[in-house]
Amino acid sequence: MDISKFLGDGQYILPDHPKLQYCGRIGRGNNGMPEFVYPCTFVKWRFKGRDASVILTSRRFYQDIYAGFIIDGHQYKMMLNAGADGHSRDGYATERVSLLKDGKADERLIPVEYERILYSDERLIAAEYSRAFRADGKNMSTGTDLFKENCRTDATGAEPSVEIGPGNTDSVDFSGGIHQESEGRSEQHETACRTNSDGSGLPENMEDIHEIVFFKRQDAMNVIEMGGIVLDTDAGLLECDPLPVLKMEVYGDSVSAGEVSEALDCVAAPDPEGHEGKYSNSWYSYSWMTARRLNARLHDIAQGGIALLDGTGWFSWPDFIGLESIYDKVRYYPELKNATHWDFSKYIPDIVVIAVGQNDANPLDYMKMIREREAAAGSNGTALSDLPGKAGDYEDADLKAQCWKEHYRDFVLRIRGLYKEALIICATTILNHDRAWDDVIEEVVAGLNDPKVKHFLYTGNGCGTPGHIRIPEAERMSEELAGFINSLL
Repeated sequence: MDISKFLGDGQYILPDHPKLQYCGRIGRGNNGMPEFVYPCTFVKWRFKGRDASVILTSRRFYQDIYAGFIIDGHQYKMMLNAGADGHSRDGYATERVSLLKDGKADERLIPVEYERILYSDERLIAAEYSRAFRADGKNMSTGTDLFKENCRTDATGAEPSVEIGPGNTDSVDFSGGIHQESEGRSEQHETACRTNSDGSGLPENMEDIHEIVFFKRQDAMNVIEMGGIVLDTDAGLLECDPLPVLKMEVYGDSVSAGEVSEALDCVAAPDPEGHEGKYSNSWYSYSWMTARRLNARLHDIAQGGIALLDGTGWFSWPDFIGLESIYDKVRYYPELKNATHWDFSKYIPDIVVIAVGQNDANPLDYMKMIREREAAAGSNGTALSDLPGKAGDYEDADLKAQCWKEHYRDFVLRIRGLYKEALIICATTILNHDRAWDDVIEEVVAGLNDPKVKHFLYTGNGCGTPGHIRIPEAERMSEELAGFINSLL
């Protein structure tokens, strides 16, 4: 990729600069640049200066592309114009996105409204804020003060940071060898949250010091390559805080990815028509919310429509692809053709959440069929052969259910083989699905007899909403899941 035409004035910083900080399962694209595929992947930089841009190359597979940014604690998004700026390359489009101008966020960025941001001695603390919280700033479920809940006074309770670069890297699978990890807790940042005299909320010593995060809001409905950043000529990069020590990994579907999470007018309701990706935001997925509650870094291996098995679910219609085929990949979307594999030695999580079993009912909800058949037979003594439907339908359902159960068990054991000491949580979500899927998961977990493999059910599991999980619902889910995990650690 020739990015020279996008540099203009300023200081160009290569994407593998040691002070850029990355987190998530990130690989290299065809041109050798960092490639963001999965939701919740991000790169962060801290610098003293006034201007900042990022060079992004994107490719759209479906829905519109929205990139996520956090600039000095405020969240923004911007639609990327893939294939529309005259620099298309095999479906890719490159653009320079202005983020900071003269010390302020570029006015072309779209503010994301759902959070209040606090600072604790130069440490960003992001407090999820949505309709789940009352106007007085208190959590509707606990009645506790939102600011006191999230204003932590030391690094042990602070927000996860991001890493990429030699010596400052989470686990990016760069063929150039950027794999070294930097982790630990800072011994600084021990003062309480404070506000500057001008009411800005920035500590006095933060003048011209800025912190920017670019993160992947969406799943593999698109891929985004990061070609570097451009700062003003006199700017200088600063060290970012280390990533948290605790590591978490999630395998899941659109709910785990935060798809349509910002559609707050549709809480506990179907998705709005024609949203085209603008409401999808991984920052507000229960996955990332849980990681922030636990002060853990996160790899979110989540794809909308994914089921466990190939040929089921909704991902990659009409030749559906299952989690079994993508869990070990970095790039996996069929149109990319050359799939790349992940090196599991680069990231060993302490906690793994396996959250599939919802999309698996397409094209046939065989678990529900079996449950209803057994309930009918048990309630009135009817012989199974006398129940409505063709006998062959039930025989097929029995075979498919047994197959799914065996594959689910094998997948859990595969994860156990990769991560010998991890706590593994098997779950679905509050998205509507038949309870028979959760019953089978419970059966599999019980049969494994592994004290560090647990089955977890949310309040309203499987019957909470017919649409995707919105911010307040994800907030409640994350509270329950983090509480359950904390009880086991």
